[in-house]
Amino acid sequence: MAQMNSISLSDRSRLVGMICDLTDLNLNTYDYNLAERLGSFLGVSGSMNLARGIKNLPSSGSGIKGGSSHAVIEEFLDSRERLVKQLIDSFSSSDVHNSVPSEANGVRREALYTFTPFQRFYTAKQVEMGVAVKHLRDFLRRDMSIMSVKMQRLSQMDLIFDENLEGHIRKQFNIVPKALEHYFYASVSASDKEFDLDTFLPEFYLTMRDLLLAELDARMQPLIGLVEALQEYEEQYE
Repeated sequence: MAQMNSISLSDRSRLVGMICDLTDLNLNTYDYNLAERLGSFLGVSGSMNLARGIKNLPSSGSGIKGGSSHAVIEEFLDSRERLVKQLIDSFSSSDVHNSVPSEANGVRREALYTFTPFQRFYTAKQVEMGVAVKHLRDFLRRDMSIMSVKMQRLSQMDLIFDENLEGHIRKQFNIVPKALEHYFYASVSASDKEFDLDTFLPEFYLTMRDLLLAELDARMQPLIGLVEALQEYEEQYE
């Protein structure tokens, strides 16, 4: 049976921790009321849509074919590994689409003293991640929905939450490049001597890469929940 040992759920707050470090914020990420915050995100209209969607969840499945979840979990793990590799390669190879801004990749040196090329790079990577994760999540939901009534209900529940929270979640991820921009200009202005771009950029690239990987982890959390449900289903009926 496929195992999820390569995925650590303990990293779910790594992105928040990195943002706090970049912006010097002191944020308690553990003391919160999840239900209250979720309600504030949804609002009255979103809450009504959510209630209607839950009420209309199927009680008996249509198109149920059964089958093993092994192949689905393996495909998820392979896809996640490819996404991680693509992100890492964009910092180490000029042959990758949308490589990190550098003189070697054709960016003028004077432009690298500003955050503009890095803003474009990071937001482009966010778009790529968003599209890839959405396709992978759709794949999981599609294959789950034909396995059993319970899996079908879970996949539809996930779709309902996704549709109602998508806009709010996108706004939260928009904060990430702003935090990176704050860190960039704070580092430039904090230099006691003349700013040394050649010393700064390698460290900045590592920070940006780690931030993208942390963001990918955060985007993957709902999918990991679906895969864990698949694992439980497989263990129960194997």
